Amino acid sequence: MGKTIVAALMAMAIVLAFSGRAQSEEGQKGGPAEGQGEHRHRHPILFILDHARDLGITDDQKAKLEELRDKVLKHIDKAQEGEKPEKPAGDPRQWLKEKLEKILTAEQMEKLEALRKQLREEHEKKAK
Repeated sequence: MGKTIVAALMAMAIVLAFSGRAQSEEGQKGGPAEGQGEHRHRHPILFILDHARDLGITDDQKAKLEELRDKVLKHIDKAQEGEKPEKPAGDPRQWLKEKLEKILTAEQMEKLEALRKQLREEHEKKAK
């Protein structure tokens, strides 16, 4: 189980490293970054940053989200370099959810869930 979590974190790092650091101007304004496709929306922090305008993210919140993104990247970079970075206790998804709940308002969390649901439904329609 531990190897699965490490592998998942490493995959997230790759997505974060390449799409988070090289966002297009459109992606920074709040819409999905051009050319990033569905994969860009699989990581919650990138998804939130991509939809900052839709969610009403303030500059302060954006800075905190970027700091959190960088913290995750640093953690994964250490793991890739062979170091043993400090692991969050418990489930990494729960850890991230708790961090996001401290940054976003309850209303923003509701908007986020509604937006995710909408995009999931659109994706399922396309898949049929």
